[in-house]
Amino acid sequence: MREGDSMNVFVARKGESVNIVESQMIPVINRLNELNLNTKLAVHSYDKNKYRPSGDIIVYKNIIALSRMDDIDYFYIRTVFEFLKLFCFRWIFNRGFKLLFDFRALVSEESFLLHKSRIRKAVLAQIEKFIYLKADRVHAVSHVLRKHLNSKYGIREVKVIPCCTSKNYLKDIKKSDEIKFVYVGGMSKWQRFDAILDVFKGISEDMKNTSLTVITTRKEHAERLLKDKKIASAEVKSLSHAEVIEDLRKYDFGFLLRDNILLNNVASPIKFIEYISQGLIPIISIGVGDYSELVNSNSIGAVLNLKNKKLDTELLNTLIHDQQIHKKLYELSGEFLWEENINKDFFQ
Repeated sequence: MREGDSMNVFVARKGESVNIVESQMIPVINRLNELNLNTKLAVHSYDKNKYRPSGDIIVYKNIIALSRMDDIDYFYIRTVFEFLKLFCFRWIFNRGFKLLFDFRALVSEESFLLHKSRIRKAVLAQIEKFIYLKADRVHAVSHVLRKHLNSKYGIREVKVIPCCTSKNYLKDIKKSDEIKFVYVGGMSKWQRFDAILDVFKGISEDMKNTSLTVITTRKEHAERLLKDKKIASAEVKSLSHAEVIEDLRKYDFGFLLRDNILLNNVASPIKFIEYISQGLIPIISIGVGDYSELVNSNSIGAVLNLKNKKLDTELLNTLIHDQQIHKKLYELSGEFLWEENINKDFFQ
């Protein structure tokens, strides 16, 4: 890539989540600019006051108008329809920019989970294949996803860049007797909040002095489910992303439970990195991206089969009293810092 005389553009689709842009796009852009790879964030005019980038942004009204800009080397894209529009415009008008597509998930599997339409899934799978084969560069969010793409659509170079964080935190040895559990996230069915409550209820019956905190935007819904499950030792909070990161340091264990299906097998939930980077011991289900195996191989948490929602509390006691646990979490999370994963070869 030419340095200085060209520009790379990260495209945030209309209505993109503030958390995604501010935690997973802006830090990458900042890191690339530190490496003198001139990179800017492009946001739809609808969202121009929504995000807080550290530098200038490009405001666009539609993706085709954006593609008319001169001196663009690469477009970085995460969504399939933005890719198709830019690809077609480049082909029709013989534009010189290149396209980097970042597979953060499998849209065909997400669609099937939501709509249960095999026709829709098949169409989206063909679009994914087209993008995989035609993009100038391909990134993937996990090694499991890269392996799946290579196996399903053919071998090509795929750079794995997981969800990362900007900093990690080394906790002191635990002094409080209370054992604090936390869940951060939504109330969607695939996030298995129901299973989290069942698991915590079993833990609280076997262990004394435990508490659960739920951090979610759907506060009333979470409070209703806690009441239905008769869990009294719990509170619900709604916090900004920056406040969540600071608040996580108060807790001992963090829940991340998913069904063992392909969609989750190839995922890379940022929640895992946020937990371990702030010194939380993860309670994770089997088959969550690269992370379930990381927890097992590094002995830094509990891996649960959701078919059996009973967790071994002796394991939790062992983990919470491990004098080296916070050091291990800190060292592992250091592998998921942006500066460790974003280098000059990002566009190469």
